[in-house]
Amino acid sequence: MRQIKTAEIQEGEAKRKKIIVGVVLIFLMVVSTAGYSLMQGDDSNDNSKVEENGLVFYKQSGAWMTSINGETFGFQYLPSEVANISVEGYYTLSSYSDQPLYYTSQGEGVVEILNNIGRYVLRYQGACLNETLNETLNETLNETLNETLNETSCEDDLPIKDCWSNIIITEAANETKVYKDQSCVYLLGDSVKAADAFLYKVLKVN
Repeated sequence: MRQIKTAEIQEGEAKRKKIIVGVVLIFLMVVSTAGYSLMQGDDSNDNSKVEENGLVFYKQSGAWMTSINGETFGFQYLPSEVANISVEGYYTLSSYSDQPLYYTSQGEGVVEILNNIGRYVLRYQGACLNETLNETLNETLNETLNETLNETSCEDDLPIKDCWSNIIITEAANETKVYKDQSCVYLLGDSVKAADAFLYKVLKVN
C-alpha cells in the first residue's frame, strides 16, 4: 500500500509540475507578445518620417522632430503645413542669441518658440508692451518718455518693454500671419501655426 500511495503521490506531483510549467509558458507567451506589439508600435512611430526642405522630420510624442546644424528642434506642424502663412520681416537666430526675449502672454505659440530657441537667448520672461512708449522712443522726447513710463500700469509688476526689445506678442485674428515691427514679433490668429512659421524663418528652413 505504501508503494501504491507513493506512486499516486508522485503522479500527482508530476501533474502539478506540468500545470505550473504550462502556466509559466502561457505567461511568457503573453508577455513576449505584448512586448513585441509595443516594439512594433515604436517601430511604426519611428517610421513616420517625412523629408521636407532638405530635412528629415520624424514623429515623437506628437511633435515633428528634426536636426538642424546638429541641434534637435520640435514643431507641431511641418514646413509644408505652414508654408502659406504670411511671415513679414527678416529674421535670424543671431538676433536672439544672448539677448533677452520677452513675451506678452505665455500661450501655446510662445511655449513653442521658447522650447526651440529658449536655449539660445540670454533669458526670457513676461513683459508688458507699451506701444505709446515705442512711438515716443522713435521721437526721442525724453520728457514725454518719463511721463509715459510713470503713467503706464502693468499687471504682476512685469517690466514695461517697447519694440526696441525682442518681444513676442500674440493677438487674436481671423487670419493667421506673422509680422515684425522693429524687434516686436506679432503672432496673429492660430498662435502655434504662426509660431512654427516664424521658427522656420528664424532657422532658415522656409
